[in-house]
Amino acid sequence: MRDLCESDVEVLETLVTDGGEQHPQQIANNTERGISTIYRALERLHGIVRNEGASVSFASKKYEQEIAAIVESTEHQIENAADRAAKILDLETRQAASSAWQKWCQKYAAKITDVTDENQPTVRIDTILSRLKSTSYPNLQEVLSEGVDDWHRDGRDPGELLEATVKWRAGGDAWEVGKVKPTLR
Repeated sequence: MRDLCESDVEVLETLVTDGGEQHPQQIANNTERGISTIYRALERLHGIVRNEGASVSFASKKYEQEIAAIVESTEHQIENAADRAAKILDLETRQAASSAWQKWCQKYAAKITDVTDENQPTVRIDTILSRLKSTSYPNLQEVLSEGVDDWHRDGRDPGELLEATVKWRAGGDAWEVGKVKPTLR
């Protein structure tokens, strides 16, 4: 049984799920395999299944029960794994949507882009920011301070972000580049 190829497994699964007795052509249709592939699989499975009068069935009821249990167990494990993966992805999606950092990123059209060889990220902010407090644009220091706080609020190490490079829009098409930490002061 350990040396079964994929088509052998498909033949056994089809027999289990479709009542245990089928014509070889019906197995070919159910598995989407060619009839010659099915006949080769039946030869390899000789002793486990029998092909008498163009009717394929298990050689014994015991084999059918054991293989049915294996197929059911495998399907159950696959469903459980898929359910767990779906829950994790849904949880991550919900966490991301409610994340303080994610909300900050949305508010200022920001994202982490390039990560350097020293493992330092670049925070790119597409919102126009100003170093001056007297303009109508958000103040760079306040925006970065808020970002670091939100990063920390999500349980991340603020040191990771404080060493990051920041790239922001300074007006028009001009970009400025600096470090998060020196800018915060």
